[in-house]
Amino acid sequence: MIDPSIFNQFLQGVRMTDLWLQSCQAHVLDRAPISRERKKKQLILEFGFAPELVKATARKAVVDVTFGVKVKRKKQADSKELAFLSVTFQVAYETKTKMTNEIFDQFSKVTLLVHTVPFARQWLHTQSVQMGIEPILLPLAISHPAAVPRGLRKRKASKQ
Repeated sequence: MIDPSIFNQFLQGVRMTDLWLQSCQAHVLDRAPISRERKKKQLILEFGFAPELVKATARKAVVDVTFGVKVKRKKQADSKELAFLSVTFQVAYETKTKMTNEIFDQFSKVTLLVHTVPFARQWLHTQSVQMGIEPILLPLAISHPAAVPRGLRKRKASKQ
């Protein structure tokens, strides 16, 4: 765990400069059960996210963060996915000191979510409505990568 005073000092010198949608995907694997189960409110949504420190220098940090949601039947916890949506944003920051892996671990738990969840919520909601499935609203607090498929999870943070 990072010393709070070091982390607070780091935050004083951070400014988000860019945020853009890097990639997205949405798949409906079986539409029939979604239509039936939606009316009965028998669907569960599994949310997750996977942050990655892509690049860090003395004055800049680039971060990728992927948000995902799986749509499943409520009655069958081990059931196959009925639909899946994911979106990856890349965020650039100006920093006064280098964003180390230790700082990034803390940064990704709160600050990164504050910066990116509103964009992910909007994309997931809009896309789910356009797909004709239950409107999806990403919770404000998510804490694990469960809904991000292994192929989309980012590799361990780089040490650039």
